[in-house]
Amino acid sequence: MKSKAIGKILTVHEAEALLRVLKIRFENHPERHEGITWADVAFRLCGIKGNYEKIFPLREMENTGGEPDVVSYDLASDGFTFFDCSPETPKQRVSLC
Repeated sequence: MKSKAIGKILTVHEAEALLRVLKIRFENHPERHEGITWADVAFRLCGIKGNYEKIFPLREMENTGGEPDVVSYDLASDGFTFFDCSPETPKQRVSLC
């Protein structure tokens, strides 16, 4: 059975796989996001109905060798900030700069 595409960007399978990777990274680096819970991040990224369009940029970061992770929460915008936390610039992006 084929996975259903979401917004012609991600399949459900791809989105769920990315969320698993992000969750593991989140749990492995609590010092990056003190006071932030994964449940809040996952809800903000997907909502109740699994709206996965917001994670497309994170997938692109991941696909080019990056390690996106949550680093802060902004109360004014009610949003989370993600940075690429890879120790070095990913090789796939060196030629893009």
